Amino acid sequence: MKKTKERKKEILEAARKVFFDNGYEKTSVDMIADLAGVAKGTVYLYFKSKQQVFMAVTLDIMERFEKVIEKGKNNKENNYHIKLKTMINSTLGFVEANEKFFNIWQKEYRNIGKTFTKAQHKKLEERHRMMMGVFSEVVQEGINKGLIRKVNPAVAGVILLTMITTFSSLDIFTTDKKVLNKKSTEIMDIFLKGVGK
Repeated sequence: MKKTKERKKEILEAARKVFFDNGYEKTSVDMIADLAGVAKGTVYLYFKSKQQVFMAVTLDIMERFEKVIEKGKNNKENNYHIKLKTMINSTLGFVEANEKFFNIWQKEYRNIGKTFTKAQHKKLEERHRMMMGVFSEVVQEGINKGLIRKVNPAVAGVILLTMITTFSSLDIFTTDKKVLNKKSTEIMDIFLKGVGK
């Protein structure tokens, strides 16, 4: 008999695939159970609802996203521009590697979000604030080094992360390193130099 953690992990992996292939609305607990190779009742032993399964998948992806962002921030590179580009590149790479999740999130969040409890919203907000905080710190580092003009680092951090996630949806998602590098260069150029003449 499989251990509880192992079984829960298998259910989440199956749920991730089913949600990504079908979207939130078209996914059912039956579909998740079928792919996981368990009875529907087994899914309900671990999760009270489809929404709770989706929340677990979301938190798992956000935790992995945080690690990618933190790793970029903690890069020991002394050259700020290289460090910033590396961080943009790794963040962009994660978003594009998880394109299906981000598509669902953008398209269906309004409906899905209505089903979240206050505690779940709070968890998501905490994760989001943490990610914004990391980008804010990186902007502040640029300000301290005289490479970014004095702006509100929190606002600039939100703008940078939004640029990265939005830029991914402008064309076909890719994990090709050359394409990601080109996109990262464009994001960094617009972020650091602006669009004005």
